[in-house]
Amino acid sequence: MAQDTISHFSHPGHELVKRHHVGPSYFCDMCWEPLTGPGYGCVAGCDFAIHDSCAAHPQTLSSPELHAHELVLVQTHEELVCDVCVGRCAPGSFLYRCPPCGFDMHPSCARLPQAVRSTLHPGHDLTLVVADGRCAGMVLPLRVMQR
Repeated sequence: MAQDTISHFSHPGHELVKRHHVGPSYFCDMCWEPLTGPGYGCVAGCDFAIHDSCAAHPQTLSSPELHAHELVLVQTHEELVCDVCVGRCAPGSFLYRCPPCGFDMHPSCARLPQAVRSTLHPGHDLTLVVADGRCAGMVLPLRVMQR
């Protein structure tokens, strides 16, 4: 297998080749966001393509800061809501799911920083807080926590 060709769990049975996608007509089959720039496409001629960064998402994720249980990256077949950003998860897109709890999270929300410093509130860090399955707080779902 060439270095620019990968096998990926999101598209079993077909290899994906590294491509540079141009134009707004392509959408990532993992996150359903516009696909422009580096990504991977199916070598078998399927219409399947994913961002370079989406190809790096692990199949399972443990993040005690966001959820107590291990999360599994699955493809949804119905429209769901991300329990972190409360954004739409389109049918066919991938999301991290906790099977016992039904907790759902966009893969991109898993990459949110746990703490940030804002120029609007420089005296304290803003800390990501997930409460009751939803992200609670202010400024990009962050709540001020004094340190």
